[in-house]
Amino acid sequence: MAEYNAHCKQLSSFILWETEALFKTNDVVLCTINAISVAFAILINLLIAIVMKKKDLIKTPCHILVFSLTAIDLVAALVPKPLYIDLRLAIYREHVTSCSLNRKARVTESAIIFCVGCSFLHLVCIARDRCNALCHPVRYRTPGKMKVTTWLACGCWVTWGIIVVLIESGVFAERTQLAIRGSIAVLLLGSLAIYQVKTILIVFRYNHSVINDINSLEVQRLVMREKKVLTDTRITLAIFSLLFIPTAILSVTQPSGLYANVVFPWSMAITLLNSSINPLIQLWRNRRLLRVITESLFGGLTRP
Repeated sequence: MAEYNAHCKQLSSFILWETEALFKTNDVVLCTINAISVAFAILINLLIAIVMKKKDLIKTPCHILVFSLTAIDLVAALVPKPLYIDLRLAIYREHVTSCSLNRKARVTESAIIFCVGCSFLHLVCIARDRCNALCHPVRYRTPGKMKVTTWLACGCWVTWGIIVVLIESGVFAERTQLAIRGSIAVLLLGSLAIYQVKTILIVFRYNHSVINDINSLEVQRLVMREKKVLTDTRITLAIFSLLFIPTAILSVTQPSGLYANVVFPWSMAITLLNSSINPLIQLWRNRRLLRVITESLFGGLTRP
């Protein structure tokens, strides 16, 4: 065991940097809960994606981005979550080497970075979409906007995939990788902050002007609908931030002992739980989607 721990000191991944103090019972419980959440996330996200597509519920540019975000949550349940379960269990396998653990950790790390980063990129695009919807509520739902948003959603997948490949392939030196990650984080956070501030100003201006204009009833109706969607997206963003920030802090500081082998694995599991929480938020806030799913699943049971 001492020889094993000596090898494990070479671990360098931000999701697995130390295995000096192992807690097998904790990891077994953690992996069991993760496995249950994987099954739930796959079922609920797949169901929402199928219903949105089959029942023609993708009516606005925001719906396109939400549908794409649902697809990311489905991928998160299919790839990084099972990989992380396997990584935590691999620590306890006999004759495991630091090289094999490093390979597993790097693959899992890449999958997590892709899903978490692509989700955040979509949230930035949704924030931009809310600005456009509130600025131009009448022109917002045109076919041209739908087409542009479809390409934007596809671009998020491709662009972030290329970024992850370049960062994780080892092409750049470690300091360069950190600089690239930091620059991307600053760019995304800055863009998100700008869109949020613009949205607040737009809503403030609307509350003090448009709502008092009796000749703008149609605009008022559209803006009120978009404000509700704005609230929905802010809830999604708040939950994402709440689940992600603790993991980000621990992965940067990389504490040892109990924090590395108990607290961080649970924090990572909670972060990945976002793929199960997002669809629940959709069902909670989108009554039409919930009604269609309920009718699709139980409609035959309620009919005479």
